[in-house]
Amino acid sequence: MSTSSLTTRKNYCSLDIAKFFCAILIISSHFASELGDFPTIIDYGFSLYVIAVPFFFCCSGFLFFKKLFNLPTKEEKKKYFVQYEKRIWTMYGLWTAVYFIHVVYDWIVDKELGVVVVLKYLYRCIVFSSYSTIWFLPALGVGVAITYFLVMKLKKKQIMVIAVLLYIFSMFGYTYRFVFAGTPIETFYEIYCEFFVSSRNGVFNGVPFIFMGSLIAQKNIIPSMKGFFKYAIPAGVSLGLVVVEAFVLKLKFNVTGMDVGVFIVAFTYFFIMTVLHLDIKENKLWIWFRKLSLLIFVSQRIFLSALPDMFPAVFEKIYANSYIGLVAVIGMTITFSVVLILLSKKVKIIRKMI
Repeated sequence: MSTSSLTTRKNYCSLDIAKFFCAILIISSHFASELGDFPTIIDYGFSLYVIAVPFFFCCSGFLFFKKLFNLPTKEEKKKYFVQYEKRIWTMYGLWTAVYFIHVVYDWIVDKELGVVVVLKYLYRCIVFSSYSTIWFLPALGVGVAITYFLVMKLKKKQIMVIAVLLYIFSMFGYTYRFVFAGTPIETFYEIYCEFFVSSRNGVFNGVPFIFMGSLIAQKNIIPSMKGFFKYAIPAGVSLGLVVVEAFVLKLKFNVTGMDVGVFIVAFTYFFIMTVLHLDIKENKLWIWFRKLSLLIFVSQRIFLSALPDMFPAVFEKIYANSYIGLVAVIGMTITFSVVLILLSKKVKIIRKMI
């Protein structure tokens, strides 16, 4: 995640490339599960998108704290933190405005427009998200804020304990919720979700991976093939364990939401370390990848949900063939994102969206 900084930015080209392809994997998976009809093996491949959000959180934590730790005074650190938070929440507000058009459309079509509906929507905007997928933005804002204060006030071991407990709460409230089926604990999670929608948010899902990024930011990583293979092997093993965990949960317990699994934690660490050890030379294309990765993430719902709902006849034809539809949705999202980037050079408000 790019942001204005008080220091000279070091480009992590390998991260930019990895984030771009993770964003493509996310939109592919969403299309396959919601609009496409692919063979099972392809659906299973797209389901690996679960690695993307933890990776995005970890990358954001790494980049934020890498800059923060290089600032010499507490005042400069605080100023940088405020700048970062202001940017994230401004982006969330602007993208909420974009998707609000579809929200109002649904209210009108469903004849649900009223004070109660609006108040419920505003409440959801505050406690979770104004629209699907862009939940990542408020989650990132909350997660970075909490992690920032923890890092500034507590020792690493203390934060580690907190991060582990938060992740366990998220895990048992989402992927492993079946463990407490029929118990008072399940009732507790149900009550929690009534108020906060999901345990997969900036507090319980964001903080652990953002803190992981802060730990990696303290390492002196020198790109090398030796370092690449040192982390690539355990990354491959842990990814295999993620797949095994997913199959066991699916076949034995009929669990499909693998977003908060056990082995994805290890994979996220080894994967980002693998990527950081790649020595990729700077290129203007990677700068585009950096910007596109976020824009693909937050704008995909325009072409997956909003426009197909408002113009069903048009998009039913476009998405009639799953393979053509997949290429089309990726193409439209990337094209839209490129247009925004070009417009951002002249329009200030669009610049705040990327």
